[in-house]
Amino acid sequence: MLLQKIKVFFKSIYSSLKNIYSQIFEQSLNEKFNKRFLLIYFSTIFSILFFLTFYLIKKNPLSLLMPFGLFDLPEIEHRVEKSIFIIDGKDEILKVKRKILIKESSTDQQIDIYISELSNPPFEDKLDSPDSTSFPKKTINLKNPLISKWLLANDSKLIFDFNESSINEELSKIRSKAIVDDEETIFDKKTPEEEKILLGLQEDIQRIKLKKLELALTCLEKTIFENIPSVQTIEFRLNGRKKTILNLSYDLEKIRTR
Repeated sequence: MLLQKIKVFFKSIYSSLKNIYSQIFEQSLNEKFNKRFLLIYFSTIFSILFFLTFYLIKKNPLSLLMPFGLFDLPEIEHRVEKSIFIIDGKDEILKVKRKILIKESSTDQQIDIYISELSNPPFEDKLDSPDSTSFPKKTINLKNPLISKWLLANDSKLIFDFNESSINEELSKIRSKAIVDDEETIFDKKTPEEEKILLGLQEDIQRIKLKKLELALTCLEKTIFENIPSVQTIEFRLNGRKKTILNLSYDLEKIRTR
């Protein structure tokens, strides 16, 4: 029974298509056109093209009923200009103005945004105190080593917990060309003088790494105090414990206050 109905349905479709085709063929041979048929024919074609066009551009045809609904209006600027502390080419700290998407964010979300912004390229930054010899640069990435953070005592106390091995991974990205060149010839035999020079270079690179970390932590501290008035103290942890990094001048065990 169902199969019979399906056959009847397809036969009716085939008959309709055949009928339309015959009418089109007859009209092409007929010297006197049937105006009603032509009107229906071209209306159908234009309707198909109309809706197909809107489908391809992924627009709702009903948007034509609304003024300017077919076109995208420019978005309103939601970013807010904030003060960010980053480093310059001389390893000094600069205060810059940067537009950040931070409106209506909670304090916890704002902290995440500021940590991320410190390691973003300063393409659109404006120097708070213009200086032709200063070139803003991003700090090392502190977002990846961050394990967790806590806001206590009505958001007045902020605690950061960093992963020490992840910090070392970020610092390992700071490399000297001389060290890289030496790694390419690691199996070459070195004279005592070359070994001494290499050791000196490695010590210099380690000092540079610790200096970059010190500046990044200082920039983080200054940025938080500058933009989040509720935070009065900042504390640091390494793998959940109070400890500092060897030879780092920025004491991680010390409580930072305004």
